[in-house]
Amino acid sequence: MTLPALGAVTANESLGALRQLIARPSTERSRPYWLLDQSALPQRGWLGRNIGRAEWIDLLGGASQDRLNGASPIIVSAVGRNEAANLHFAEQLYGVGRFANAIGLIDSELPIAELQATMGRRARVDLSGNLEAVLRYFDTRTLPLLPKLLSASQYANFMEGLQRWTYLDR
Repeated sequence: MTLPALGAVTANESLGALRQLIARPSTERSRPYWLLDQSALPQRGWLGRNIGRAEWIDLLGGASQDRLNGASPIIVSAVGRNEAANLHFAEQLYGVGRFANAIGLIDSELPIAELQATMGRRARVDLSGNLEAVLRYFDTRTLPLLPKLLSASQYANFMEGLQRWTYLDR
């Protein structure tokens, strides 16, 4: 059983560390993705101006009228973008979102839609009384606790499909 690497990048080292991560995927077949907390970004217009034509998807798969819209982070593909474009995006993102609760770089061999489905299943929680909640495991206040709270096999199952997840530790 291979456990995905989970690492933190502090504010002081973030841009340098992100440069290294962008330049070096964890495996030959892995794809880099950004996981971004929408609520930390100035507005969706900012995101549109800065991701260009990059493919992105809402983690919870919500439509614009969904009541969870804005509470769900988005996954942005870094595939097909050159290193300079990804570094520029990282610098812009750091400038506007360094205090966000969920900013990270994920390596996965999964296409973006499969990654969204896999990660989204773990975030949606059905409570009694027909209530729906979001388990914000991607939040940087929660994420580092997972390997401590879960057994190795539970953690590996929970992080299925990920090779590496590096998050900005506020």
